[in-house]
Amino acid sequence: MKAFPVLLPVFLLAGFVTACQDCGPTDEPNLFLTIQSPTAFRVDTLFGVGATGRLPTTFTALPAQQSATYLLPINLNADSTQYTLRIDGREERIKVYYRRSFYYKSQKCGYVFDLFPPSSNVAQQARTTRGRITSITYRQNLFNGSLMSPASIETGVQLNITL
Repeated sequence: MKAFPVLLPVFLLAGFVTACQDCGPTDEPNLFLTIQSPTAFRVDTLFGVGATGRLPTTFTALPAQQSATYLLPINLNADSTQYTLRIDGREERIKVYYRRSFYYKSQKCGYVFDLFPPSSNVAQQARTTRGRITSITYRQNLFNGSLMSPASIETGVQLNITL
């Protein structure tokens, strides 16, 4: 009976932790855009084509550099999102394509959103006017339903471009 006071909190804690369900990332999906160049460049302006407002990003024109990374929102109402950047005075348009999936996960989580590649052909996944697409990766909601698991991976698209 001496073990009972010790085991009771352990069993209660174990029951609480296993009863919780990880519903995945709660943020909206984003485009993780990385631009690289063998020579230094400067991004003067950046905006979403067809966006009704400014991009919710803390964009600041940085000094000339050979690499820059931006976190940009993805349009949840369409299967593509287009951005325009002015790099060293020249316009660069980037269009990213994806397949949206809204599905019911559970009563606790409700509906969950995921992004998938529209096809296996990279030319149908993203396009640029000046740069060359180095790689593109689609990240889906990864969760196994337990708070004891590592943190969920955020849904989004990782796009790397070389000028």
